[in-house]
Amino acid sequence: MKLFTVVICTYNRHHLIENCLKSILSNTIIPRKIIIIDQNYSFLTNIKIINLFKSKNYKNYLIIRNLIQKGLTRSKNLSLKYVNTKYVFFIDD
Repeated sequence: MKLFTVVICTYNRHHLIENCLKSILSNTIIPRKIIIIDQNYSFLTNIKIINLFKSKNYKNYLIIRNLIQKGLTRSKNLSLKYVNTKYVFFIDD
């Protein structure tokens, strides 16, 4: 049963986000939803994320792009509006 959501707050770290997502998606229990908040939107980060989700056939994700850096706490609070599970796990880079 998928009872949790994973929220990843990143700051333009396309070289790290791919490994982070691979790790999450390779677990025996996969989250119901993955929310990624990119503080400094990068086209390269976006392409890597979408390609990885397509390759893993994972469709329940949300990418929130902050064109202006809002900070970690505000980003986490923003993500909670999109959570519909009992548990939330936050990953920061």
